Amino acid sequence: MGSDYATLRVYRSLSVRRSQRWRWKLTHANGRKLATSGEGYANRSEARAVAERVISGEFWSEKNAGSASS
Repeated sequence: MGSDYATLRVYRSLSVRRSQRWRWKLTHANGRKLATSGEGYANRSEARAVAERVISGEFWSEKNAGSASS
């Protein structure tokens, strides 16, 4: 079997119309995108921190905590 790993890439978007923002992309070893930031962040560390929270599942746990008790 092939290797099962993903690569996190944090990069600065190249946009002429909007200010350049930091984004992230998580790509599987087979080249398929697993997740993207969907929005830009003011600095690299903020983009990376959000990506790591999504990867760890922390972001989704916080987001859905209120709906589980409803």
